[in-house]
Amino acid sequence: MDLYLEILELGKKILGAQDLEFSARHLAETISSSFHVDFLGVFGVAKDGNVSLLYAHGLRDEDTLFNISLLSIWEEIAAKVVEKKTFIVTKANNDSPLVQSLDKNLEVAGIPLISSKGVKGVVAVLIEEENVDWSKVVPLIQAIAISFTGELVNSELYSQLENLFLSTILALASAVDAKHPYTRGHSERVTRYSVAIAKEMGLVRQEIKDLQISALLHDVGKIGIRESVLDKNGKLTQEEYDEIKQHPLIGAEIVSKIVNCERIVPGILEHHERYDGKGYPYGKKGDEISLFGRIIAVADTFDAMTSTRTYRKALPFQVAVEEIVYNAGYQFDPKVVKYFVEVYEKEKDIWQRENIIFSVR
Repeated sequence: MDLYLEILELGKKILGAQDLEFSARHLAETISSSFHVDFLGVFGVAKDGNVSLLYAHGLRDEDTLFNISLLSIWEEIAAKVVEKKTFIVTKANNDSPLVQSLDKNLEVAGIPLISSKGVKGVVAVLIEEENVDWSKVVPLIQAIAISFTGELVNSELYSQLENLFLSTILALASAVDAKHPYTRGHSERVTRYSVAIAKEMGLVRQEIKDLQISALLHDVGKIGIRESVLDKNGKLTQEEYDEIKQHPLIGAEIVSKIVNCERIVPGILEHHERYDGKGYPYGKKGDEISLFGRIIAVADTFDAMTSTRTYRKALPFQVAVEEIVYNAGYQFDPKVVKYFVEVYEKEKDIWQRENIIFSVR
């Protein structure tokens, strides 16, 4: 395939990519096949100038020491490129065990991926020196990487927007919790427990990000519930309980207007559904309830039981865990409970310390 068609094809793949690692792999494979490069690393550059490896081409599964040495060579040249803001090539150190093992005359080079905002990435290569005319290779590699360089810039902007969005979400959740002294820190703790369960279950990064937002906002609908009902010190009347049961619906309605993401709403809407179908607002049961709803239900109940409320004192953590286990298959998804218990055993000391810190804020 003509090199310029390679560039166009790579641009299509990168523009449709889901993350930088995916794009970096396609970039590395294209450069490797186009220039016969066996050892190549693609790095991103953070705002503070630190480099991070996004994809490595040429590592050996069976040789850890070789891999460590190769990564060290790449990282060193990438850091120099960022510092000098220019292409750098140097003869590889012949005393290096890695170079000796390859038994070739090698060069290590760093090609900067430059945008109007500076060096956003680096392609680091280890290659036989007689095979390369860098005056021709560097601009070609930079041309191949144009789409990827743009994605690095967009990723940085997206990260800034995401951080701003999450800060706004956290502020909104904290505002809801702050209205009632007994719920101080509740949404943050529920989020922490939910994310811990999700990681134990092996959910992917994007799912965990979506769950984090859903858990942070699971009680946002309480903004629409009368404070006299939320703060009532005693048993609720049926009318008051019916009003409380509206908060998932109110929350889902609020978030659906703020966040254009259908993945977030189900956890907010369904965190009071029960596995046996006796929950609210719809009486869904089993796997009819979204996974986020089933995870947040466990995390929410655990925090509610281990926090002091107007109508009762906090339960000890172990008692709360036993209560959740007892209700597996009734109130809670047994699979979620299993993972909750596993992560609790790992994190219980940290959770208890954090619970104390939150309660005295």
